Amino acid sequence: MTMGLEKCTPNDLFLLDSSYPHRIALRRNLVAQDPNTTIGASPQAGNAVKELYNHILCRHLPVRFPDLFAIDTTTSTFTNRVSSDVHPLAPPESAVAALAIIATTVEDDILILQQDPAEDVYRLTAFIACFPNGFDSSEKMGMTLREIHKPVPLFREKLAPSMDRYFGKLEVGRWVKRLNWTVSTHEKLSLPIGNHIYAGEPVPQELEWVDLNKTYLRVERQVLLRLPESKAMAFFVKTYMTPLAQIKAEGQGDALATAIEGMPEKLAFYKRRVVWGRAVIDALRV
Repeated sequence: MTMGLEKCTPNDLFLLDSSYPHRIALRRNLVAQDPNTTIGASPQAGNAVKELYNHILCRHLPVRFPDLFAIDTTTSTFTNRVSSDVHPLAPPESAVAALAIIATTVEDDILILQQDPAEDVYRLTAFIACFPNGFDSSEKMGMTLREIHKPVPLFREKLAPSMDRYFGKLEVGRWVKRLNWTVSTHEKLSLPIGNHIYAGEPVPQELEWVDLNKTYLRVERQVLLRLPESKAMAFFVKTYMTPLAQIKAEGQGDALATAIEGMPEKLAFYKRRVVWGRAVIDALRV
């Protein structure tokens, strides 16, 4: 278990595909139905959120995807040509309002972490979490990286020291990415709870079989960068859901089964392999 970081370029920040219109519509509904769980900001995050808004709507999207997004300096507006949404170029004074616009413009969830001036640690100060996987970000506000990841097996021993050091030294202009994956026995994208088993919880009954068309490889593509003005850390997460039937049809069923078998035991338990593992492995190899 390692951080598994790779360099990436600014053009790799957002990857848009055919799922974009559906995902944006879903995110709009989630924000409207559950604003407190999907969006949050502490008072100290105001400048960082405005900086993020300016970067995404005023600079990045119109340049990276000019056929999909446009700015009009005459009316000082940003237009999403896919959804027909129009937003002001100037970020709203309310950080929550600014985050709501970002949340319904891009597919990625975003965490903003800022250095605690009293300690050499970074704390969560703002978030967009429409597609969480077992974490309720509203309950993590103000927490450090170690506190946020406390339930994750092996994080403290394997990742925490290197992640703390990396956050401290990541320079403006250096972008990195990593992948995280698990298996999901349903297609739900928004999971503030679920998909994990924590120590002391009852273990659900093991599945006897799974339908590979309704069982998914859930992959998070995570991009980390430092905002140049506020020096806050911005953590972007795009979620992919690929049916295991597709992976098997592409000839990768055995490779995925082997990867599932090779999970460290504590991490495997946390990711519920005890529930779906045998059924998934058998279905991938049959």
